[in-house]
Amino acid sequence: MNLIFEGLHTMFFQLKVVTILENERAVLVFIIACAIIGFIAVLLDLCIFILKKESVLELEHSFKTTLVFLLMWSFGAAVIGLLGQMVNLFQVSLSASVAVGFTWPLLFTKIIKKLKEKEENEEPEQKSTEEG
Repeated sequence: MNLIFEGLHTMFFQLKVVTILENERAVLVFIIACAIIGFIAVLLDLCIFILKKESVLELEHSFKTTLVFLLMWSFGAAVIGLLGQMVNLFQVSLSASVAVGFTWPLLFTKIIKKLKEKEENEEPEQKSTEEG
């Protein structure tokens, strides 16, 4: 648990990249950071909605729906952060977690596309080894 807090502290307050060599929990640190930023994104959108009566993230805010958005947006950001780490799309940094936390619905489609490309690139290799 201490490694996670150290990693989050390094990312958020020292603004440094957390590497797996420095912190064996770097991927978990990134996932948690993405969820935190996702939570903050919805809170900021709520502030804008209260002040200007419009949602930058195009969310329909009410007491009940905002609670759901806070949980689901954070969860979605965490899952996309994990998927991004699985395909080596992001380094464990604050800027990457901010990008994921705010834009994960768009990133989701890009990650799926990258996974499909990776799968297509592996298929010709498998066919050539089967033929030989």
